[in-house]
Order: sequence, then C-alpha cells, then structure tokens
Amino acid sequence: AIGFSTNALFLLLPFVNPNPARDVVTVELSGFHGETSIILSDGNGKALTNTNLNIDNDATPIIKINTSDFAQGVYMVTARNKDVVVTKRVVIVR
Repeated sequence: AIGFSTNALFLLLPFVNPNPARDVVTVELSGFHGETSIILSDGNGKALTNTNLNIDNDATPIIKINTSDFAQGVYMVTARNKDVVVTKRVVIVR
C-alpha cells in the first residue's frame, strides 16, 4: 500500500472550476505525473468523456471539458494515474 500524508494528497487533488459550471469545466492537474486519465462521469458512473495524457514532472496541465450537451445535474471528474485515483464532484446548471 502507498501511504500519503494529508499535505501530499492535497497536492494531487485536481482543481475543478467553475463549480457549478454551465458549458465548460476546467480541470487543473497539479501534482500528477506520467500517464493520466481524466474521466467525466454521470451520476450512474457512466463515463461521458475520457482524456488521456502524459504529464511531464514539472507540468500542470489544464484540461477543458465541454459540458454544453449534458443535462443539469451532478457529475464526477476522476483523475487517474498508476499511483492514485482522485474524484471530485461537479454540478452542471442550465
């Protein structure tokens, strides 16, 4: 098992904004490295978008997800790499 201190885990959290969102959700991936997937899922866990990228050690990528075709509701943004999976809730409003 891999142990993380509270401070180390905070550095891995994706920042999702705005929240609530309308047409675009921006995900900033501070602290993620290597092969990483960003998945936007609906309330039932169905993946609606999936973005894969390879992040350099010093990079902080910003991913924009178009949500204009999604219904109002609660969605989950998951950032996943070989070491950690972090999920954040985002609300889409119309």
